[in-house]
Amino acid sequence: MDELQISGKRFISSRRLARDHGYTADYLGQLIRGGKVSGQKVGRAWYVDAASFDAYLGGEKTLAELPEEKVLGSASPQPDHFLQEVPPLQVPAPAIESVPVVVPEKIKTVIEAPVHYIPLHIKTTETKPETGLRYYPDAESSLPEIRSNREVSIQAQAKIFEAPLPRRASKLPMIAFGTAALAVFIFSAVLSSALSLNLSIEAGNAASTWYSLNW
Repeated sequence: MDELQISGKRFISSRRLARDHGYTADYLGQLIRGGKVSGQKVGRAWYVDAASFDAYLGGEKTLAELPEEKVLGSASPQPDHFLQEVPPLQVPAPAIESVPVVVPEKIKTVIEAPVHYIPLHIKTTETKPETGLRYYPDAESSLPEIRSNREVSIQAQAKIFEAPLPRRASKLPMIAFGTAALAVFIFSAVLSSALSLNLSIEAGNAASTWYSLNW
């Protein structure tokens, strides 16, 4: 860009002025830094105020057009004819207002998940300790099968008497066998009368049985 408008003033690029008027860009930069012309640096390029540069050029033309007066008969010039350098007009650089840059803040929205409450009904039951007699199921019979010796002896005696007796056999073995059977029967009768069955049932224990002799 060759021209800019800053605060209502017209600024021209130093490269364009150097090209149009036969100057160098460095020379124009020195004029700006020396305060002879008003300028503004935008980026890396210098921009010169057109009004101040025209005033600077007008001052240079005035100095160039002044004639050199020589006084005849005088070796030294009069003080009134000395050339006086007119300083260029110093135009203050326009103030560039800094525009604050507003960065929008990121707004974080947190979506809370709904909380569902489920009521819980808790029942407490008190367990009472078991007291008294407890029953333990048992498939087997609690009491053993008791068979009386009398029945055994009677059955044995009946079988003995039912056996056929040979007609020609000797009677002595039969008498001895009958005596032995009678003795066994008497012993069984006495033993069954003296033998007693005891049954014990206690709380918390299994039933127990045992035999005892009563003499």
